Amino acid sequence: MNLKLYFLAALLGLTAAVQAQTTVAPTTLKAATDNSLGQQTIYLGVMGSGILLSAHYDLRFQPNQLGWGIHAGIGYAPTLDDYRVFSYANPDGSYSYEQRYVPAKLTVPFGVSYLMGQAKKPHRLELGIGATYMNGDAELFDTVTSTDTWLLVATIGYRRYYFGNRLMWKVAFTPVVSLSWKGIPVPYAEGGIGIRF
Repeated sequence: MNLKLYFLAALLGLTAAVQAQTTVAPTTLKAATDNSLGQQTIYLGVMGSGILLSAHYDLRFQPNQLGWGIHAGIGYAPTLDDYRVFSYANPDGSYSYEQRYVPAKLTVPFGVSYLMGQAKKPHRLELGIGATYMNGDAELFDTVTSTDTWLLVATIGYRRYYFGNRLMWKVAFTPVVSLSWKGIPVPYAEGGIGIRF
């Protein structure tokens, strides 16, 4: 008798759990297309306009994450060689050598972008153009040694929103042109993940 009672209680509990899940589903479906959140996103990027690691602030002008927007951030770029050797010609015809430590570089990326897609869908195509200031030599993108570098960065990418458009991730092709070189684009890429608020 007790076994039948336990079995009946378990069956009723399972039925209630299934019914509770079916009533929650429409609310979750509605939240997936919610565009009432803010127009700002903070995201962490790997490679791309920040060169290696970066944090970005993105502001969209439309609440549905479509159309024009701007972004700015701060990033980090390592040096390829920790130490660099410099040679000097002495008046007597001999040469002196000096080894200098080359620190990692700070990057400041900023730019504009345009997002295309459907307002009720979580997918966005991103097209953008921007610039990055680097307080050091852009060893990956040119052959000119300089103390400061300006880079021009284009963006062709994909953004995907989750959890009621709160979580965003992106991947992009980001060719880079050093303005201190001959204008030859270097292929590059970017990935990122962020939160919209």
